[in-house]
Amino acid sequence: MPEYFLIPPNLYHMLFDGSMMLAIIGLWVMWLRSANRQRYVEAMLADTAKQLDKATFHLEQAMAHMRGVSEETHACEKNEPLQPSDNPGMETASTLVASRVSRMLRMQREGESLEDMANKLGIPLAQVKLMQKLQATRVN
Repeated sequence: MPEYFLIPPNLYHMLFDGSMMLAIIGLWVMWLRSANRQRYVEAMLADTAKQLDKATFHLEQAMAHMRGVSEETHACEKNEPLQPSDNPGMETASTLVASRVSRMLRMQREGESLEDMANKLGIPLAQVKLMQKLQATRVN
């Protein structure tokens, strides 16, 4: 074999060392990208947890308000005096809802159609249907 095809052994070691350095640099870059991606996912999870806490708070408030309206409606049906509300500003709204519910129940007993109830109460048809479903679940 001619001598110009021979590669000195030091060149093999240098090529091996260079490829190992490139591999280490590549792994380091992958580690950095992975760390950045992990920080991004953690930030998204923290934001989602905050949104979930906020939604849970609003849901608890709505459920407490619905329980209050349901108790007032039940009291109206039995002609019992209403208990004072924890929120004085909400008394007029909840009293209005309670009177609407009691009027709706009376109209339902009298055989009124859903459309007539919605027109007479001045509320959307979907709200009348929802109020009936809520009352049906409360009775059962």
